[in-house]
Amino acid sequence: MVSFKGFPEGKLRQTPIPEPFFSELLTAIDDLPELKLTIYIFWRLNRMEGVFRYLRVKDIKSDTQFMQGLGEGLREADAALTGALEKATARGTLLRAAVAPGKQEEYFYFLNSAKGRAALRAIEKGEWRFTGNAELQIMLGEAPPNIFELYEGHIGVLTPMIASARRASG
Repeated sequence: MVSFKGFPEGKLRQTPIPEPFFSELLTAIDDLPELKLTIYIFWRLNRMEGVFRYLRVKDIKSDTQFMQGLGEGLREADAALTGALEKATARGTLLRAAVAPGKQEEYFYFLNSAKGRAALRAIEKGEWRFTGNAELQIMLGEAPPNIFELYEGHIGVLTPMIASARRASG
């Protein structure tokens, strides 16, 4: 088991989780991969931009750190992901739509929220168009350093003038 070092000092980016997750879903989910996937979906969709936020299986599989947390090997992790997606969809946590952005149909997964339901309706009516701009670079792991950390790491200690700009920005 890897030991958790604790949360770092300072302001941390937060991931909002809707209240019904705690009052309805948390007690109903009895499968660890489904629980991991559900929390991961909240985190990953929160870091995306755009009105309709979705993930495809290949988007999730591209996050090797997340996939390693689902199983010891590739087959075990793939099976766990497939099962977790099926369970989360059957439970109603996720909405799944078959979309053919190219020659091959693939599934798009939306959170079962007002925006996710609107996206599903738009797809069903043929009003939703895949833009092709879904190659996401959002992965688990440490957050990249901010500009001030990079400055101190490569140039030197912040001067009082730069430090005051840092306090003002953040």
